Formats: sequence, C-alpha cells, structure tokens
Amino acid sequence: PNPPFLIDVRTPSETAEQDNRIEGAHIIPLDTIRHALKHDADLREAKGGDVVIICRSGQRAGIAAWLMKRSGFEHCFILSGGIEAWKEDESGI
Repeated sequence: PNPPFLIDVRTPSETAEQDNRIEGAHIIPLDTIRHALKHDADLREAKGGDVVIICRSGQRAGIAAWLMKRSGFEHCFILSGGIEAWKEDESGI
C-alpha cells in the first residue's frame, strides 16, 4: 500500500517554521483548497488513495475533508488533535 498523502491546511505563517510541520506534508491552506482540488496535479493524483489532513487542532481539517469528499475523495482522514497533538506525541509528552 502507498503511504497517505499528507495535506497541511494551515496558513503560511503557521507553517513557516520547519519544526512546526510534518515532513512530506503538502502545504495547501484551507482558503485555497477549492482551487487546489481543481488545479493541483499532485492532489488530483491522490484522489484514489488515503489522504490525511492536518491543521492546528482539527477544525479546519474537518472543513477540508468535507470539501474533498464532495469532490470525490473517498478516503480522507483528519489528524486527531491536529499538529498540536502530533508535536506533543513527537516530544514524548
């Protein structure tokens, strides 16, 4: 199986620092997701596979997942707790 396609829907200012991102995640801010669904070749290629959506705490990821499911993405998942939970888990807290 292929690894999931990671999408970070936070704003550019939120993803500016390297230690505030998950390696390999595609940065597609929520306010550009509709455009990306039509025009981003990498995102369109991911349509048949698993997609994990990341934001700060999970709310924006939920909106993005809803939009993506309406566009035919069947396997959208939200990173539970967002980047905040991931950072805590990575640091061993």
